[in-house]
Amino acid sequence: MNTSFKALVACALLGAASLGTQAANFVLVNTDPAGVGFNDPTPVAPVGGNAGTTVGEQRVIAYTRALQLWGSVLKSDVPITVLGSFSPLPCNATSGVLAEAGAWNANLNFPNAPIANTWYHSALANSLAGFDLYPGQDIIDGADIIAFFNGSIGSTGCIEGSTWYYGLDSHSPSSQTDFLNVFMHELSHGLGFSNFVDVTTGNRLAGLNDVFMNFTRDNVTGKLYSQMTAAEIVAAQTRDGQEVWVGPNSTARAPLVLGHVVQLSVTSPASVAGGKDFLGGASFGSQPTSAAYTGDVVPGFSADPDPNDGCTAFTNASAVAGKIAIVRRGTCGFAVKAKNAQNAGATAVIISNNAAGAGPVGMGGSDSTVTIPAISIGTSDGNALIASGGFHAAGFVQGAQLAGADAANHVKLYAPTTLAPGSSGSHWDVSADPSLLMEPFITPLLAASHNVDLTVAQFEDIGWKTEISVAGCGAGSGSKATSLTGEIYAAPIFQCADNAANHGGFQSCSVQALSNLRNAGIISGATKGVLGTCTANGGQ
Repeated sequence: MNTSFKALVACALLGAASLGTQAANFVLVNTDPAGVGFNDPTPVAPVGGNAGTTVGEQRVIAYTRALQLWGSVLKSDVPITVLGSFSPLPCNATSGVLAEAGAWNANLNFPNAPIANTWYHSALANSLAGFDLYPGQDIIDGADIIAFFNGSIGSTGCIEGSTWYYGLDSHSPSSQTDFLNVFMHELSHGLGFSNFVDVTTGNRLAGLNDVFMNFTRDNVTGKLYSQMTAAEIVAAQTRDGQEVWVGPNSTARAPLVLGHVVQLSVTSPASVAGGKDFLGGASFGSQPTSAAYTGDVVPGFSADPDPNDGCTAFTNASAVAGKIAIVRRGTCGFAVKAKNAQNAGATAVIISNNAAGAGPVGMGGSDSTVTIPAISIGTSDGNALIASGGFHAAGFVQGAQLAGADAANHVKLYAPTTLAPGSSGSHWDVSADPSLLMEPFITPLLAASHNVDLTVAQFEDIGWKTEISVAGCGAGSGSKATSLTGEIYAAPIFQCADNAANHGGFQSCSVQALSNLRNAGIISGATKGVLGTCTANGGQ
């Protein structure tokens, strides 16, 4: 996923729909022309709780659900206007940009601003000020967030073989991309999960800090981005594993959301023994297991400029056969290296990063004939292990550190050694396990229809107030909007609306959901009564 700030191209305003009174009231502005995007009339069958019968209807319903979900969590007396459109975005046959989104306006030095001379995303600034700081010349000019979605997915030359899934249940098939997950992610950028820094130059917006920078720290220098020069920011942007978020809410909840890092155990020789951080889950091959990575490991050699690249047939296949192979990243794709290791008889493969000081890297690529598992390790560990000439691995062991956080439980931010404009600095790192909504890549296990993991904690760090709310029914006074692990408390009410056959069914389901919240001490009995009466009278 990329975040970008772009000028909106000239287009007709085709419709704006308010989503009802709630803690944060979102307004959807559909900027697509007739017959395309959100107005695509192609007939489709309802899916995953989405009752739309055309592609355009399902897109609007899924888009609206994302706004409802965030509206049930965030507090604001000022409507939040979101511009939405389907447009062609950069892609090729195997990968591409799913969506682009960000803040359309930004504000500083407004009433109740927590930090002076600091940019805030306009939706947050309006919430803190209590009124619309910039209504604009029209609804587009004064909007808060803009979001583009790739309308070409699945067509020739653009992530072929995949299409959008518009269900509301986070149960997308493996061949489809979950639109709700993607939009929940992109909407979060516009609400505050992004900085306003030009990552290629380190320059600030109008020379001033933004609120995101005040919680982003480089562990190498010990400085916050708000304390750095432009040159220091440029250098920090590519320090893989060293950029962290120091917001207190995110740090406190990290141990409740993240698991402990799992490491590859190397037992001999003594010179390289110890736990080695790794990343599994390559887009090809079988799932890595501890058993698959127990045994002797041998460096693969090939006739490449770097003999350990593994980009051509192994010249030491007899030594590799029946063992685990280790090769180095570079020159060719990850799947090519894995296939060459497999052809040499390897039972599994380890691919070392090759960028100076870099940690393990996520491995993409496609080859259905690759059946062996693949994992990635960092550059320093990989160089030492390859130089050893061979070693023994004893499977996977659990380390003490959280997966995706530093030793102080500060959650890592994405800072790959190769700068990724639009992604670097404004996402959680890919080393997080389980995967988080605000990582740069959408993963199959995300379930933003009811859980947003650490995203709300980050929002609270930058100043958002949260409280459970049900659209059209008001808020639960003093209640929390999400659990400490990111479960959205109002989500069951929306799911009742998706699945109930009639209003009576919805009422019965929502009463049970509200009772569960009351019994858990999340809302008061009085709030349960108010919300229950509202749903009985047609709320939702």
